[in-house]
Amino acid sequence: MKIAWTIVAAAAAALLAGSDAHSEPVIYSGSLVASGSIGRQAFSDAPVRITFRGDTRDVAALSPATDGVNGWRILTGTARIRIELGARVIRATLLPASQVFVSFDLDNGGVGFGSAAYGPLYPLAFYGREVALSACAQTPGCTTDPELARLKTDLRTEASLGGLVTVCAMGAGMLPGVPCLDPAQARPLATDRGDLVLQMAFNRSSPYVDGFSAGAQVGFFDVRLPARHREQDGIED
Repeated sequence: MKIAWTIVAAAAAALLAGSDAHSEPVIYSGSLVASGSIGRQAFSDAPVRITFRGDTRDVAALSPATDGVNGWRILTGTARIRIELGARVIRATLLPASQVFVSFDLDNGGVGFGSAAYGPLYPLAFYGREVALSACAQTPGCTTDPELARLKTDLRTEASLGGLVTVCAMGAGMLPGVPCLDPAQARPLATDRGDLVLQMAFNRSSPYVDGFSAGAQVGFFDVRLPARHREQDGIED
């Protein structure tokens, strides 16, 4: 995934591009098992859910000329994380300083939650067969299979995609194929419950290797339009 590191400029472009678009609340969610820490609380092999609440009018197209890839991205919204520690549940809101966004890279077949500091693969992204098929369904000339329509999403339409998980913090200017930064050594993401660090739950002997080769577990990415299901607040963060 080669999304350019131009978050500030892209934010302005997204606002302009989305000003005349249809407006509807949207919730993106990603689930996985992860290790890491939040504030002073460390956790290991814990069920984690990240959500991002936004509006479809703020979804903007990615362009190879400016972003390096074709796809979609939304920068405006509220990101939250839910971490299950047995009977205890930690809920936190990622602060604006973390600049978390959601993107779908059609060219490389990746979707998930990125951040301005570490790119589209951190804190969480997904890739694999269903994500690739969804990307194919949106690429002219790739397929005419009507069965793929259920996987198609431009981040404005509902979909549920299973995929391999990658938690890969990449520094500005880094390219796919190079080792990810060790999250323990990188700057954490800021939340209202303290600093957040996420690592792959498995392959802990080297949790910060290239995320694409380290994807040993499956997670799920969902796009939900709650107003259509009478559940504006029905999706738990």
